[in-house]
Amino acid sequence: MALRDCLVVVAAALVSSAAGAAEPQAALSPVVSGTVHQALFSIAMDGKNGYATGAAGEILGTDDGGQTWKAMTPAPTPLSLLGVTTSGGRTLAVGQKGLVLSLQDGKWKPIDSGSTSRLFSVQVNHKGDALAVGEFGTVLVSSDGGQHWRNAAPDWNSITEHGEEPHLYDALVDDSGAMTMAGEFGLILRSTDGGASWHELHRGDASIFGLAFDGQGRGYAVGQVGTVLRTDDDGKTWTTLSSGSQANLLAVQPISHDVVVISGVRGSLITHDGGQSWQTRAEGPLGSLWFSDLAGTADGVLVVGQAGEMVRMQP
Repeated sequence: MALRDCLVVVAAALVSSAAGAAEPQAALSPVVSGTVHQALFSIAMDGKNGYATGAAGEILGTDDGGQTWKAMTPAPTPLSLLGVTTSGGRTLAVGQKGLVLSLQDGKWKPIDSGSTSRLFSVQVNHKGDALAVGEFGTVLVSSDGGQHWRNAAPDWNSITEHGEEPHLYDALVDDSGAMTMAGEFGLILRSTDGGASWHELHRGDASIFGLAFDGQGRGYAVGQVGTVLRTDDDGKTWTTLSSGSQANLLAVQPISHDVVVISGVRGSLITHDGGQSWQTRAEGPLGSLWFSDLAGTADGVLVVGQAGEMVRMQP
């Protein structure tokens, strides 16, 4: 899952991506079109079922692998929903003012998160282990599929230079329950004990907005000014890759061991060789709008973002 802070994203929209190598462009097709006042911030797929969330509580759902989408009306909240996750029949959305929604019997039910902080990202695994992160170092964990939450923020004095509480933009939970989060100061942190303790995997200068692993030990992190990092040992060590872009990169999705798609501000990136070289995709809306999240499907990669746009890319 990827950047959920609409203020950061809108500000970042002033940054344009650099041109990539000239290669034949794969197909790009519109799926959902909104208006200038709309925005989709997050998308999650689990088989044929999926959800996309956005401004003013907008929720779209699909049950055919992303071919068609239906809006939930009326919206369950007027607040922006900045992150969504679905796995093993559990679906959660998070957003402004500590909002957590849980999909139960076809209805979105508000859950007390114990926080009033803006939540940017959430992920739940098939066992019900869940992690939500947000502004000013907010970290929440759940062991029952998001029905109950507890504060799991580390002692930031032991991590940041002056105890700063960094914005945290992305959250991951793997099948074993290991939790990984990323954000400002290039921080990538992991917990293997349900959030009781956290250890540092990476730090740097550029904020990390998006993080993803392929399940085989390889992972990618993306962020400010074209930052792309890769790990081949499940996060123990990270290598900086040359993306050829100066854009803010907001989300990343491995499609296979070597094929990876990145969405960002006025340009997306694709690699077919594990990040050794990157192709910039800036045709159509990809070149003029920001796209803050993406998800792989059987028919390509769905990318969501500014103006409520959802497009399908063929990597």
